Amino acid sequence: MAFGAPFPGGNAALTQVFTGNAGTTSATGSFTASGISFGAAAPNRSMACFVSTISGVGNIPTSVTIGGVAATEVVAVLNGNDRIGLWMASVPTGATGNVVVSVAGSFSCRIMLYAIYGLSSLTPAQTASSTATPLTDSVTVNGGGVVIAGAVSQAGASAAWTGLTQDVFATSGVVAYTSASLTAALSQTVPISCTFSVATLPAMVAAGFNP
Repeated sequence: MAFGAPFPGGNAALTQVFTGNAGTTSATGSFTASGISFGAAAPNRSMACFVSTISGVGNIPTSVTIGGVAATEVVAVLNGNDRIGLWMASVPTGATGNVVVSVAGSFSCRIMLYAIYGLSSLTPAQTASSTATPLTDSVTVNGGGVVIAGAVSQAGASAAWTGLTQDVFATSGVVAYTSASLTAALSQTVPISCTFSVATLPAMVAAGFNP
């Protein structure tokens, strides 16, 4: 299945699809999100996974696999014991599969997953992060590119995004998590802001990808 159409400049526009989210309030050693949607399989499909972890000790993931493929972390930020990062992998096959997050010790975990079609590199053109209240930064992308962002707070009943369109808001225990995205029609610097109704150790990462 082909995604994207020719874009001025010769490259095909990227396409991003939010495919699912999952979370746990308690895990030790690893957390597996089983049978989560990966979207339509395609030779040019990459998976982008926001991973949020909270732990008193050792809350940095040691590895993430998506459909059995080892992912690479491209941006992360830590606020107290609240951490969120974006992990990327090329996963061309499978409509569903498992996402496995490994962490030394006990932790809680949340994931938000996107399929991105047409990437020539898993490395973002630009990344951003914030632990401010509200969470605020910006990302510059070319026309036909995409921007995705994920955020987490240890409290909150809702979240409001500006600059991007919210794809999901969910809670896992007391932890609120959300993600949002944008397809850029033109080259632009995208201002990004996420405001939780209650912000407790908020954290956000974002990435822009060019066609």
